[in-house]
Amino acid sequence: VHETVAWQLMAARAGLAVARLRRTSCVRRRPAGRADSDLASSMGAGWFGDALGEERRLVLVAGARAIALEQGWMASQTFLDGSVRLAQLAGCTLLQVSFAMKREMPGEWVFLSANPRPETSDPAGIAAIAELLDSAGGERA
Repeated sequence: VHETVAWQLMAARAGLAVARLRRTSCVRRRPAGRADSDLASSMGAGWFGDALGEERRLVLVAGARAIALEQGWMASQTFLDGSVRLAQLAGCTLLQVSFAMKREMPGEWVFLSANPRPETSDPAGIAAIAELLDSAGGERA
């Protein structure tokens, strides 16, 4: 959980829209409208975030370059630039950034998570990683 909060804070500093996170001392006191049945019987502290839809979108950062990994998703420059800034703040030359759409606000995408060890089968993603590795290899020579 702490890692999730750290990524959320860095994403906000990078200028990306983030889902609101709320901490509670008892998950039985969940925000109105939340019916998390698996948490309803729990006692103890927990986190709640904005309700997010099922759709996800990915951006891959390789060096100073960011590309949308979903075909047909025209990621705005805000997402791409913010993803590059996030990678820089995290000290990652390679980073996969995941976005989710808010359930109550269709069309509004927010930062969901980041992975410094991305997995991709997307041809553009593979090419960006190969280009990054080639440029790193040239610097070592």
